Amino acid sequence: MAVQTENDILNHVYSNYEGDVTNWTTTSDEYLAGRRYCNQGIAMWENYDNTKWRELYSKHENSASDIVKTITAGTYTYTCASDFREPVSYIRTVRQNVSTYYGVIPVEEVPVYDDETSLWVYFTGSPKDGYTLNFNPELTLATGDTLQYEFYKYATAFTATTSKAEMRNPFFLVHYVLWRMYKNDGEDGKAREEFQIAQQMLEQMRVDNMQGVWNQPFNINENAEQVDGFGY
Repeated sequence: MAVQTENDILNHVYSNYEGDVTNWTTTSDEYLAGRRYCNQGIAMWENYDNTKWRELYSKHENSASDIVKTITAGTYTYTCASDFREPVSYIRTVRQNVSTYYGVIPVEEVPVYDDETSLWVYFTGSPKDGYTLNFNPELTLATGDTLQYEFYKYATAFTATTSKAEMRNPFFLVHYVLWRMYKNDGEDGKAREEFQIAQQMLEQMRVDNMQGVWNQPFNINENAEQVDGFGY
């Protein structure tokens, strides 16, 4: 399915709602209300049934240019990307293509590991203030090592006509917005129909998200020495 922008989605909404192709102007109340409804739909998708959407995994090295991606000796805290939500697995520092792995511990366990020189990190922060990666201060970090890790990010909200939907099936948003608009109009039958379509699309995305790679077994490797993860 081709990528759908905010403008594409709300033009589809308009045609279904009004029955023609004139489209709302992008500064009209209807269009701007539609943007808000799209963002409510994005939030519903983002938090649906505790699903970890594959579209929301990212890499620290792909973060904005103002985010530090290399280690400096004596510096033990590094700002995370603005859309960081939680780490995926081990944190790595890489030197000449050789990785050193750091286990992620919950912040409340830091006192347990105090004064140890084992390889661990922890994260602090909040959605309001942003997150920070903290290395064990007893370690010796080397300037120039590359900082690498994968993380789960927050979904991107629509803020402009060119904003692009991240979800696998962006037509979920078309039907979500139509549901909201028909509900506002008191058109309960139409609202119920659109919500059912949106719900079916959302559930199908969840099912698709659980599927593995064709002709490859889906196995989870276990490591008895793995340190408990962020908040787990």
